[in-house]
Amino acid sequence: QDSQTSDRPSIKIDVSSSTLKMCRLTAEMGKQQGIFMSTLRQAAISFSLSADEKELTLYRSLDGKDMPIVLSRIPKPVQPHERLIGTDWIATGIVYFDSQNKLRPVLEDHPVTLSFSEDQISGSTGTNQYFGEISQMTSMEFQVTSVGQTLIGWEESDDPRRSQEDAWMSILHLG
Repeated sequence: QDSQTSDRPSIKIDVSSSTLKMCRLTAEMGKQQGIFMSTLRQAAISFSLSADEKELTLYRSLDGKDMPIVLSRIPKPVQPHERLIGTDWIATGIVYFDSQNKLRPVLEDHPVTLSFSEDQISGSTGTNQYFGEISQMTSMEFQVTSVGQTLIGWEESDDPRRSQEDAWMSILHLG
């Protein structure tokens, strides 16, 4: 195929030397190594990434033609706790202090949410926003520290949003 480097993104890799001093390569291995290293030494390497992001193709420009080198992604095993990172959750029920450990539905117009980033949680109590740092996360537990929240008040002391928030925040502070 003709060179299409302007249509694709490119990267620059600074390769100043190789460490093949004591390596014994077969002729075929030496040829492959030479092609790969010359590809990396180009001023700019055009590349494409497959839609499923499992294959990276580097294009070596040779005499105006693109010579592809296809690399496959090495799968990284996901740890069980890493599955939470980048997820968002909405509570469907909470155990309130006065409910004898019975799950009660979340107030319909005041959803309780929880979002995980790599080292933080954040969300809404239905009224206020909260946040905290994840100081430890394993496949069995996670620990949240430095919990804080906004402080929007209620006109009535028996406002059901207050009970919902108190129940939710007690989970974060005690958990």
